[in-house]
Amino acid sequence: MKSRLLLNAVLFAAIAASASAQQTVLFDFGRNDGGINGDIVGGTLTNGVATGSATPLGGGSASFWNSVGTASQGQTGTFTGFVDTANSALTGWTIGSLTANMSANGYNNGGLSTFGTSTQNPTFANLGDFAVAKATGDYWFTGSGTASFTLSGLDNSKTYDFKFFGSRFGTQTGTSQLITTYSVDGLGAAVSSAALTTSGAGIGAGGYNGNNNNTVSITAITPDTGSVVISFTPTQGAFSYLNAMEITVTSAIPEPGTYAALAGAGALIFVALRRRRTAR
Repeated sequence: MKSRLLLNAVLFAAIAASASAQQTVLFDFGRNDGGINGDIVGGTLTNGVATGSATPLGGGSASFWNSVGTASQGQTGTFTGFVDTANSALTGWTIGSLTANMSANGYNNGGLSTFGTSTQNPTFANLGDFAVAKATGDYWFTGSGTASFTLSGLDNSKTYDFKFFGSRFGTQTGTSQLITTYSVDGLGAAVSSAALTTSGAGIGAGGYNGNNNNTVSITAITPDTGSVVISFTPTQGAFSYLNAMEITVTSAIPEPGTYAALAGAGALIFVALRRRRTAR
């Protein structure tokens, strides 16, 4: 009886693990300016093609990032060629349908990075995997209503959790606090949203005049025919910012290979129980 319970527990644990398999994807939004490149690991900023791995400052482990943006301030076009943090290709993933008010700046315009005008770099203690200066130092922004883009090529059988980081140093934005509201529109009647204070005098850890320690999350989004619309809007002050984004993908349904593995495990359990009965 104890053996049967143990084997059943192993099987149920395997099923639970397969149903919650996760994948993480990191995006850096921005552009180059002043001769400083806006990608993660150096070289020329490319249209969404993964540029390599980076290790957070002060801790953590290296992960692959995707650099998204063009060299111009006004952002247009379609971006593809993405990978997850382990450098596995995300076939079919596309960022496109950018609104006409989508703009971008680089390090010289106040993101969280000493490459430009900020007084400090990000730290792992404050921002975890986002603590990569070439990701937090540049950004997409809008100063005229809501800016949005569409992320396509997703799997309707999976759920997607989003984490956003936005920041601009206070010497550019003045002493007033700026708040950005991020939204994700997937399958469902209501659009999920979350607000983040991105700029202002002393709002960050250690009295930093910008955001250096906070993110916001929107979880459990199901795509609508393989797509979600991601938007950000200024809900206090004139400007809103998106420096970096993390997506965690959860498999709601085990892959076909998982079913085969579980079937094999079940067969082994059955044989083991039969042998135990015969030996009695």
